[in-house]
Amino acid sequence: ESRLKLDEMAETAFWIMEMVGEDIPKDPSMKDAEATYRKTADRLKNTADEEIMNLPSIEKYPLKDFAIKTLVSIFQALHHKHSPALRIECACRMMDLTLNYGLGESSAAVMAIFSQCSLSNFFEVKTLA
Repeated sequence: ESRLKLDEMAETAFWIMEMVGEDIPKDPSMKDAEATYRKTADRLKNTADEEIMNLPSIEKYPLKDFAIKTLVSIFQALHHKHSPALRIECACRMMDLTLNYGLGESSAAVMAIFSQCSLSNFFEVKTLA
């Protein structure tokens, strides 16, 4: 029954993402996820730490903030059933939303999740160097 609830939670989250204009592929290939990751990692690599720390508040974009909070809340559920590629796509989307729209309550979690994907066995650590 708990697995069914996790599946329902993920499906609801994908529906929410679609409603707020942040459609995420439900079954991306690892090749697509790697391309998405490299794009986001390159963007971070080219953004100074001070610039990230001085991003504006996401408060002006409540739907984007809600999208981030939705993805943060389901990320662990995705870990149990879904593909690594989907988790990578979600981590990158959260980071891209943060960089595009600003910092909010979930920003620390977003950075931790993206770092987790960066340092996991999905990619070589040298990708960030």
